[in-house]
Amino acid sequence: MTSKGDKQKTAQPEKERFNKNVKARVGRCFAFIRYAINPIRFKAPEMEEYDWKLLYNLAFRQAILGVVMEGVKRVKANGINPPEEVMKKWKSRMVGIELNNIMMNKAVVRLLNQLEGDGFKCCILKGQGNNLMYPNVYSRSSGDIDVWMIGAGEKKPDIRRIIDYVRLRNPKGRAVYHHIDYGHFDKVKVEVHYRPSFLNNPLYNYRLQKWFIQQADTQFAHRVELPGNVGTISVPTPEFNAIHQLVHISDHLLNDGVGLRHIIDYYYVMLSLKDRENVVPTLRYLGLEKVAGAVMWVLSKMLGMEDKYLIVAPNERLGRVMANEILHRGNFGQRAKVFYTMLYEKKMPLWQFNLKKNLQRLRIDWRMLRYFPSECLCEPLFRIYHFFWRHINLMR
Repeated sequence: MTSKGDKQKTAQPEKERFNKNVKARVGRCFAFIRYAINPIRFKAPEMEEYDWKLLYNLAFRQAILGVVMEGVKRVKANGINPPEEVMKKWKSRMVGIELNNIMMNKAVVRLLNQLEGDGFKCCILKGQGNNLMYPNVYSRSSGDIDVWMIGAGEKKPDIRRIIDYVRLRNPKGRAVYHHIDYGHFDKVKVEVHYRPSFLNNPLYNYRLQKWFIQQADTQFAHRVELPGNVGTISVPTPEFNAIHQLVHISDHLLNDGVGLRHIIDYYYVMLSLKDRENVVPTLRYLGLEKVAGAVMWVLSKMLGMEDKYLIVAPNERLGRVMANEILHRGNFGQRAKVFYTMLYEKKMPLWQFNLKKNLQRLRIDWRMLRYFPSECLCEPLFRIYHFFWRHINLMR
């Protein structure tokens, strides 16, 4: 008879082999992602049938199906054929991604024309502006429209005026510290920002908001042509994106969950960046050097970015923390998705949703405290400040 101890000894090597096999498969998937982004520097790895399925699931979960599909197209042209069942799902998703981008391009042009006609200066944050940095402008998975706007004659935003304007169109629009829900425009969800983003630390947030106001006119005047001759829109410069999208990554890392789509967006920001000398002092001034070091490590080790494009030295310790969050929480966090689904399906009362969400945020603050102490220590205090800010500023 086989003893319990013998069974455990037999199971241990099997478990080790399984873990090594999984790591090898994940390694091949990331090797393929590096090839999809930079085929000049990297070669496509040899993929087994299950590797293709894992790659599809990873790309779907991280909202980068279109980006990885660029690599799939190249290997197919070289005679390598992924499993047909995977390709059917992939092609179907790609049609949706491309059609969605075409619809979004038309929507943002009409939206900005309306807002500018109503007396506001505007620019589109992330989204369709980021698409233009990609080799295939229709390959990025788009979400909603984030538009930053202030009054045409204003040096800084009149928040009350913007909120009143939006609520003429969406009376139930929820307003928070940096944006208000516009609702849907041409079937696309829109958020109107009076502040592009924010930091929890009050000193760094004060500096950030001051920097946004200083940069506003340059960003509103930076016009680009969208593909398909649909029109022009204002989008931020790469130098602005290097700061704003890093703040955005920091927020997702410490809140909803950071994903590869955020990191790949920043990869192309780094490729587009010209004035690197002025970006680094701004990062230090805003207290963003730690998160920048983490992102640089992820860009270098996970996506294979060359050192000449990195703006600060990679921080391996923090980079591994971020990589772990990307792999295990993914784009917008899986647990957060469950909470929101239960709320929208009316399976969870609003008070219970808010309680669970706040407790979840405190758990994240505690877990990340030793890595990003400034933001995590200030986050509960900012939440209290935000509670009173909403009651004071949103009273009619």
